[in-house]
Amino acid sequence: MKAILVKAIADLRRRRLQAGVIFVTAFLAVATGTMALTLLSQTHDPYQTAFDAQKGAHLQVAYDSRTDPAAMAGTPRLIGATAFGGPYPVTSLQFQAGNRKFGVDTIGRDDPGGDVEQLRITAGRWPSTNDEIALTRSFAELNHISVGQKIKVVSVSQEPVLTVAAEVVDIDEGSADLSSQHAWTLSSAIPALTAKESSYFLMTYRFATDPSSAQLQAVTDRIRAALPPGSIVGSLNYVLVRNIFNITNQIVTSVLIAFSIFALAATAAIVANLVTGIVISAYREIGIMKAIGFAPWQVVAVFELQILMPATAAFLVAIPVGILASQPLLANSSHALGLAYIPTFSIGLGLLTLAGALLIVALAALLPAFRAGLLKPVVVIANASAPRGRSGRSLRRLATRLRFPRPIALGIGDAFARPARAILTLVAILLGVATVTVALGLPRSFTAINNSETNAGNVDVVVRKSPALSDADALRIIDAQPETARVVAETGDNFTVPGIGDPVNARVFRGDSAHLGYMLVAGRWFSGPGEVLAPKALIQDAHLKLGDRFSAGVHGSTVRLDLVG
Repeated sequence: MKAILVKAIADLRRRRLQAGVIFVTAFLAVATGTMALTLLSQTHDPYQTAFDAQKGAHLQVAYDSRTDPAAMAGTPRLIGATAFGGPYPVTSLQFQAGNRKFGVDTIGRDDPGGDVEQLRITAGRWPSTNDEIALTRSFAELNHISVGQKIKVVSVSQEPVLTVAAEVVDIDEGSADLSSQHAWTLSSAIPALTAKESSYFLMTYRFATDPSSAQLQAVTDRIRAALPPGSIVGSLNYVLVRNIFNITNQIVTSVLIAFSIFALAATAAIVANLVTGIVISAYREIGIMKAIGFAPWQVVAVFELQILMPATAAFLVAIPVGILASQPLLANSSHALGLAYIPTFSIGLGLLTLAGALLIVALAALLPAFRAGLLKPVVVIANASAPRGRSGRSLRRLATRLRFPRPIALGIGDAFARPARAILTLVAILLGVATVTVALGLPRSFTAINNSETNAGNVDVVVRKSPALSDADALRIIDAQPETARVVAETGDNFTVPGIGDPVNARVFRGDSAHLGYMLVAGRWFSGPGEVLAPKALIQDAHLKLGDRFSAGVHGSTVRLDLVG
């Protein structure tokens, strides 16, 4: 065994470049794989933990402001809810902090606790007077608003000034840079903060067990059937919120797994190729080894150790690095939900990763090493070098007949003189290119999708108009700015679409909206009245296809719409 180690270490010293290649590729593959496995191996769902701790609502229903309060109060009994909150008055509030303006739906609520949908206060205290407001911690951190800061409400003509009294964590809201946010004041403060036609009521419901999306949809339909038409203006269930919260980790985990699989496969192909090349270059040396007493299995062991030693070193570094690199992602999840961060790692998972990676590398090196062990010492010493393959000769002749230039004909022959090694080289290159494509392409794709949703790069300024200002006055002021090149107006409304249970929130544009940069998957942007675009999920649920004309309801009227994209 000592002779095997001495020979393997001596060969490694002579082949530092090959050892470095193996170390780098093995490190990248296992580090990313360890990150992905650490994220996947969490024994608990952080969202579910926070949901249970804060008694999150399984269902939230928004009611039209004209709905009878007594009818809303009877809905928990109607659907068998074990706990409920509300009805809370909600208004669309626009305020100014410093030189920036923001819009948030503000809920009138006198207590952050209760039997359902508890709010976790992370800084300050709950509002105690009508001139105080609570914001989400994510919104405050993103926009650098602190507890005690004064903000001016600009959505009502009186423009009252409110003091930020608290930062809270709401189980039903994602990160402020990706989703809209709520704010909270006392219920008695809402009337003075409400502009015309900008309010509704919100009720939250919790059930004895965690219902499915289908069950919650059936519950919502039961409420809708029991109340006058148009009473429900929207609903939100916890399954959707949980999926939205987990999607970031799912995307990151999927990318890491894909990258690590490609990188590990590329490592295996590179290892097999390297060992094949080493065997060819050490043909005479193998004969001498066998002549002085190395058994076939010892020759195989020498080549295996030349690969396993740098690979093992890479794995021993990569596994802790992967575990450490995954912790910020876990910490972000805990922080977003107001949970204490507990470092997560598993010694057993690390050992399993080490064993699996070593097995893959060892198997990749085994076939060419096994071939070296079977070589006869007399033949290899007599030949001094590995025999040339026949494939190169035939390809060289073919290239000559096709009148290729002589250097190209010779190169083709040499490239495919050993078909097995040529194939391994092609596989290694293909996997390497695929790995780089995954590493560079997916983030660019996610950026493109995000830019489509946020209009980044196509919209420089977003102005939220106060209800106190008319459209004509707002447009006159904006157009008067010399920097204004294009103005597109946008509003929202709820449409009822056949086949869709809940009202469909629609974005309605005025102006050259084609320049907003939304990503079209199919069809074209609308160019005339009645033409609409819809996301794929809505098209499937409504059993529509491009080119269909369908009827939709809005404010009690029926309109005919053409699906063009």
